[in-house]
Amino acid sequence: MRKTPPVIVLLVLLTCMAGCCTDGTVGVAGPSGDMQETSMQQCPGINVSEIPVATPELIQTNGSYIAGIALSDERAQALIRHGGKPESIAVLFHSCPRNDPYCNRNPSLVIRYGEIRLAITVDEAAGTVLGGFALVPNTPDPNKPSPTYYKIHDLSTGTDTVYLGNAPIMTYNKTALLYLNESYGYSIGAVTNPAPPLAITPVIVYTLKEAHEKFGMDLPAPSYLPDGYSFSYALQYGEPDNRTSLIYAKGKDEFHITQVPVPGNPCPGLKTTGSVGVTIDGTDGTFTPGDGENVLRWNDSHYAYCLSGTQEMNEMAAIAASVKEHAGGGIAAPI
Repeated sequence: MRKTPPVIVLLVLLTCMAGCCTDGTVGVAGPSGDMQETSMQQCPGINVSEIPVATPELIQTNGSYIAGIALSDERAQALIRHGGKPESIAVLFHSCPRNDPYCNRNPSLVIRYGEIRLAITVDEAAGTVLGGFALVPNTPDPNKPSPTYYKIHDLSTGTDTVYLGNAPIMTYNKTALLYLNESYGYSIGAVTNPAPPLAITPVIVYTLKEAHEKFGMDLPAPSYLPDGYSFSYALQYGEPDNRTSLIYAKGKDEFHITQVPVPGNPCPGLKTTGSVGVTIDGTDGTFTPGDGENVLRWNDSHYAYCLSGTQEMNEMAAIAASVKEHAGGGIAAPI
């Protein structure tokens, strides 16, 4: 059985909320040294020119330029909105063996949240964010009793979670800060005037039986599956999304079936260009081919659905046709 962190309420942190971030354009020195306009999300009260550069001899541009790129990252914005403080700009791993192509000589903006630091690494030449990772104290302080900090990477979800003892403090992936422990923020004094609630709170379960028990009987579970596919896990989001997703996998290949109450959009952000009409057991739908991901959309009288995966149109239509229309009760799908 897959091991997961203890009861984590994930935060899907939206990029901009009132009072947190505003769109802005700032003039900074680019890689060539010329002034250029860099569009980014600025957090009020952050003066990028005042962030100290710990390793000035190792950067190619300047601290304001590096910070401007890093602050466009959603994880950086979210942590600052919740009390994180930009601490420094530095090349963190610069003692590299000669000609080591994997050694990270790129600069990072380091944001402190209590004793945890989140480093957002940038590519100065390209003007882009390369990644982000948490730095945690790795040796116990002899003057402080346990618990201690540690970090766990979950290969199944691609997330990293920082713990203090058994308590999760933050969870993040390659693009977003998914969970932040506000109690920890209050205890360290980082959260004094908390940001507005930003969370959509998905619950994750790993069996259909548990999904039915926790989410009710109205699940978009198909009775037909392509060869080799089986149920992997389910997500349910609360207000304002009210979205439920079931994920089926065959090795590393997955397809997702998502539903929301009508007239909601079950797959926001997925392309609609190039769509063609398709009939699903007498119901009209649309099929959108994509590069590595195809999308099928349809409605019944209660829910709007989205099926996304690598399957072709006829196979997707067969899966969709086996998802029986809800009537506020059960569905004809195996547990």
